[in-house]
Amino acid sequence: MTFKKRAKRYLILALAWSLFLLFLSLQPAAEVEKFLPFDLLASLAHAAVYFVLAALLCLALRFWKYGLLSIALISFIYALTWGIANELAQFCEPTRCPGISDVISDAVGAALAITLFIWWRNKK
Repeated sequence: MTFKKRAKRYLILALAWSLFLLFLSLQPAAEVEKFLPFDLLASLAHAAVYFVLAALLCLALRFWKYGLLSIALISFIYALTWGIANELAQFCEPTRCPGISDVISDAVGAALAITLFIWWRNKK
């Protein structure tokens, strides 16, 4: 498989994951709370799903001639922006409460994925 095809595959996965996160953000609170009854679990879930998003972006961007810093910044800015956008989208669902703590959890998850990606690339 060529580099371009592999990069496109990761970008498509990242886009699909982004849309999935938006779908989750627009679900009623009662539906989400069935899976995440505690605030700590919700924070961990936010970190986990944004970890996946940032990891997919890092994997896609590595096929272009970006340096590690550029890959890290692009991935983090996208994940953070998408996290903020998803919190704002929750204003459309009356049973959901957007919060800055969710955005912080998103950023922590993305930063962890990016840190592991950089470690992995430097190890090679």
